[in-house]
Amino acid sequence: MVRYYAVVSDKVARIFTTEVDFKDALDKHPKARYRRTKTKNEAQRFINTYLSKVKSNLTIDASPSSEYLTRINTEHVITICCKSTAFGPSGCGAVIYSNAQESGHRFLSIGSATKEEAGYISLIVALSAVIENDFQSVTILGDDKTVVDQVNGHIRINNENVKLLYKHILYLINKLPVAPVIDYISRANNYRAFEVAANAISLPRYTIKAPFDYIQLTLFK
Repeated sequence: MVRYYAVVSDKVARIFTTEVDFKDALDKHPKARYRRTKTKNEAQRFINTYLSKVKSNLTIDASPSSEYLTRINTEHVITICCKSTAFGPSGCGAVIYSNAQESGHRFLSIGSATKEEAGYISLIVALSAVIENDFQSVTILGDDKTVVDQVNGHIRINNENVKLLYKHILYLINKLPVAPVIDYISRANNYRAFEVAANAISLPRYTIKAPFDYIQLTLFK
């Protein structure tokens, strides 16, 4: 009989099917909450419940407020976030806001990735959504300041995998009539995108072997 092992904390949100992987995760994250369940849906509900409780305990806005969004001088805003793990799948999330209201989201489950690589793939997911929806005026907000600064040319890129991802980002931006504004947002104000990224980890549908394989895809479907 298959058992499911849910492990969740502020650093991990995973569902395992073997006790070996489960115990290994607890060794790496001793403060994580966990539960053994008979079905994957029960395990996912346990993770979602934990995430919702964390969100409700935040002392500041978990997502950009409507007042914050209306101050941005573009019709559409996309917030991006990633949840990276060095020894397991990582998740990327993008939340779309139109006229200061959430209108959709995109997610991608990828192989093990560095925080920097996952941050770049999150940006690719957002840019693909811009192209797919034919947005003419958009601001993309990410909570990884290193990625934001690198894309805007303020910090040099040294990682070869990241250089490949950066080239693909330039390719996508060149397909747009107007280049998007790419700026920083704090993680505390970006919890909705983090939630989407964390939930994507347990969704194998879009899993790829390595972060840089994603440059072979033009649009995220």
